[in-house]
Amino acid sequence: MIYDFAVSGASFAGLSFSQACTAQGRKGIILEKKKSHHDFIHTTGIVVQETADLVNLPLHLCKKINAVKLYSPSLKSMTLTRPGYNFYCTDTSEFLTEMLRSVEASGVKICMATPFKNAQRQNGLLKVNHDIHTKFLVGADGARSKVAKHFNLSQNKKFLTGIEWEFDRIGKVDDQCLHVFISKKYAPGYIGWIVPGPVSYQVGLAVKDGLKPNLKPFIEHLSKRFDFSQSTVFNHRGGLIPCGGPLPNSGNDKVLLLGDAAGTVSPLTAGGIHKAIEIGSTAGIWLHNYLNNDGSRPDKVMRECTPSYRFKNIMRSGMNQLQPSDKVIDHLFESRLFKSFAQTVFFHHRGIFSFKAWKDIVGLLKT
Repeated sequence: MIYDFAVSGASFAGLSFSQACTAQGRKGIILEKKKSHHDFIHTTGIVVQETADLVNLPLHLCKKINAVKLYSPSLKSMTLTRPGYNFYCTDTSEFLTEMLRSVEASGVKICMATPFKNAQRQNGLLKVNHDIHTKFLVGADGARSKVAKHFNLSQNKKFLTGIEWEFDRIGKVDDQCLHVFISKKYAPGYIGWIVPGPVSYQVGLAVKDGLKPNLKPFIEHLSKRFDFSQSTVFNHRGGLIPCGGPLPNSGNDKVLLLGDAAGTVSPLTAGGIHKAIEIGSTAGIWLHNYLNNDGSRPDKVMRECTPSYRFKNIMRSGMNQLQPSDKVIDHLFESRLFKSFAQTVFFHHRGIFSFKAWKDIVGLLKT
């Protein structure tokens, strides 16, 4: 059998792409190295409002949160909100499993415990893993994409390293907020967090490239404000988060990278699920048109449609190299400008350097 598309990675990007492609009448196959989505999760699974507006979220697997509580190194806090804007904390493994079932029901063949190994061009097709013939291959296989490496495409070079523990309970936590912690001592180059999810409390942190996150002393620090005395850890997760921005060479006439594999992750916030779903869904239409000789190569279209994150890359470099001391950060928490800036980072989808974003910052300062 000849497939229209093969996808390496049953990720948000890979599944969204497959849904869109099959909606166009295309036949495909997904190769996933894990036995199930319960085996190992690499993401915290927070979905932003823009994603909720784009797709039908499985609300029974989500917890809606409408505020961010931001903490200084000394655990002083400020609460950030925006009317009509919510975050959705998901049961990530079940969310992905439900997407997988939907894709399978649409006719896509699912091959779990089947990693991508190799591919060769043969008679105008790609021969994947020696026995799968496809017109096109999508690499949605994560930050260290094997598809990218095999086809000599661009590969992620800059990363944050994240780690997360799941707890059954944590005392003195406001369940209606995402809790975000700024500290050069515990999370140099990024942040720490407590996410009150639908099935657990997720506590984690991420650090800049070259460092190793250490969650235990961070939790000891959090114990000054939150109660972990009755808490039990029942799961661990973690991994690399690309933070160098979209890759310059993300495909060719037979291959396209999507999601983390393509670097479509915000260098500033490290959020990637929204773009994975948004671009993945659109790329399915791009491929359908391309196979009909009615459109450009998908990688060229994606390059034109994907933001460069140029200014966010500058800010990422600043966070990596020039992050102020914890004492200075504590002082900044007294500034209205800092609160306005933080509000815009968390709740402004147009980009922190857009005119509308700075107009909003000025407006917040006046209130």
